[in-house]
Amino acid sequence: MLITEKIKIRPNKELRRRLYQLVDGKRFIYNYMVNLVNHDKLKPYNAESVYRKLLKENKILNKDGEVIDPRFHKLLDSLPSQIEDMCCDDIKRALKSKRKKKLLEYKSKRYARKSFTIHRKSDSTFKFNDSLLKVVKIDIPIKLYMDKFKYYTGNEKIKRITISNNTYGWYISISYELSHNPYKMEKTNKKIGIDWGIKSFSTDSNGKTFTFKKRKKLVNYKEYERLYNKLKQLQKIQSKKRLNNDKWYLSRKYESLKTKITHIYEKLANIRRNFLHYISKYYVRNYDHIAIEDLKPSNMNKNHRLARMINEAMFYTWKVFLQYKCALHDKVLLIVNPRDTSQTCNQCGTVLKGKNKLKLSNRVFKCNKCALEINRDHNAAINILNLSLA
Repeated sequence: MLITEKIKIRPNKELRRRLYQLVDGKRFIYNYMVNLVNHDKLKPYNAESVYRKLLKENKILNKDGEVIDPRFHKLLDSLPSQIEDMCCDDIKRALKSKRKKKLLEYKSKRYARKSFTIHRKSDSTFKFNDSLLKVVKIDIPIKLYMDKFKYYTGNEKIKRITISNNTYGWYISISYELSHNPYKMEKTNKKIGIDWGIKSFSTDSNGKTFTFKKRKKLVNYKEYERLYNKLKQLQKIQSKKRLNNDKWYLSRKYESLKTKITHIYEKLANIRRNFLHYISKYYVRNYDHIAIEDLKPSNMNKNHRLARMINEAMFYTWKVFLQYKCALHDKVLLIVNPRDTSQTCNQCGTVLKGKNKLKLSNRVFKCNKCALEINRDHNAAINILNLSLA
């Protein structure tokens, strides 16, 4: 099974310089290939071959139509070929996802995510020895802190690595083949259905609920609210830090505030992820058969009054956590269609329609046929479990 683990690295000055070169080189190659796709109407794989040919002939042009500086050409020539392959894959993905836009967008130096991926092409791509990872075309070895890994021991075959940078520092994600899981959880032969919600994050078919605000041992909600209020305050100050000519990118104060805001966003996301890890681990440890509903948060976000709560719930992230943990421990995860799970009686199967249909404000399900009265989320969780067993 392919597994990925992410840890923090502490590169020295030389390694940081090289990593920034790889990040800038990847962004330039992506933009150059996007330009070929947009204006020359080339397909991504043709754009990649044209770029390689021009690089070999030293005919790469900058935005002013001049041949690039020899030093920058040397930098591009020193990049691993996997960077070009990754740019080609990114463009293919962008072409599939674009809807009404006719042209692909370029990646800016200011806002583009600082990361790159190198996949395995041969045995010489990655070499691991005594907590030092040597990567092709990165001359300086990367020191890995082995105590931070849960499964990786250094003997596994690395398939690819992704190195990224954010306000917390540099991180490396290593994907490798795991043949045996030493921490596999025991089988329980129990089944559960889980309904996602907003008032309570989740309610299962046994009636157990998890609420973000009430988990004091896991979530310091006062600290979470303090950070959120500070975020609003900084954003309000940031909106006023504009120069007379509206060139906000020249304002140093604006940039420093932007860094602080990004840092707070990451802190808030980490608090939520910690909560999601706890819930997903609880269900994978205690149940062998887990059923959830296939929600689409992008459609749910259209209700602007609930958008913040829906985004904070991170439904998709929790689904990903459940998927990889179930795969690791040989548990079954089934995703069912959420249609009418809240409007259907779990005993007689009656579906509420018309005037009897439950609104979001109605928290109790009352069946007109069998007189069942139950919490609507609990009823939905039972229906989700029944659908997964059908």
